[in-house]
Amino acid sequence: MRFALTALFFLTAGTATVQLAHAEVVRIEINHRKDIAAGRSFGTAGPYELIEGRILFAVDPANVYNGRIVDLGLAPRNGAGKIEAWADFAALRPKNGRKDGTALFEVSNRGLKYLANLFDFGTMAAHPDTPEDLGDGLLLRMGLTIVWVGWQFDVAEADPDRLGLAAPVATGPGGAALTGLVRADWVIPRPVRVLPLAHGTHTPYLVADPGSPENVLTVRSGRYAPRRIVPRTEWRFAADSGSIDMAQGFEPGQIYELVYRSRDPKVAGLGFAVIRDAMSHAKY
Repeated sequence: MRFALTALFFLTAGTATVQLAHAEVVRIEINHRKDIAAGRSFGTAGPYELIEGRILFAVDPANVYNGRIVDLGLAPRNGAGKIEAWADFAALRPKNGRKDGTALFEVSNRGLKYLANLFDFGTMAAHPDTPEDLGDGLLLRMGLTIVWVGWQFDVAEADPDRLGLAAPVATGPGGAALTGLVRADWVIPRPVRVLPLAHGTHTPYLVADPGSPENVLTVRSGRYAPRRIVPRTEWRFAADSGSIDMAQGFEPGQIYELVYRSRDPKVAGLGFAVIRDAMSHAKY
């Protein structure tokens, strides 16, 4: 996706806070910026800088265009009646700026940066800087500003190398905790004893009650094969409830499926609004 870029939001060096009124983007904090590639010039675009920080969004639940965000009305509101969320962002932009500038906005998968790898034969470095990271520099030689914004709530907050979204928790009347059933499944290439509830290092949905009879693990030999319930005595949740453990181990080639009751759901749909509003703010 490409769109015209005007001033974007990178106004000052160092750590900065930019206040904006009457917009879904409320505040942008620049935590780090540096020249990349030791100040090397990329054709007529000149040298580039890497800018990193976070963006505060405030979404109006009364706006018709936010109506499809599931559970948005159940999230806590600020003094203006809006729902807030913080998103990590990063950008590569020409230091000299371009009045006719164009930005290439990547909807990052799992908080990673793919563009240099896909277009420039570079790497997926978390903080692109070296010649190896930038490859042949095609996108930079074109003078494009590259923008990434975190939109997935389950990217681990403790991982500084991935862009994530701090989304609010939906609650019931009076702030009561909400619960619901969640499904996780796996097909593994080799025997293991422990399976994480979330993909990779991501944050799983919380287990409401590890001992609940609603927590059911099944196994089947193929997509259309009948499920067999694994006896509850044969598996357990790990102490941190972030994975399940089976003493005799999980077998490769089998499809394991766990349904368990979770609690405190994040308003995950805000991720789509974050992408929408970040692009709109940068363009206009």
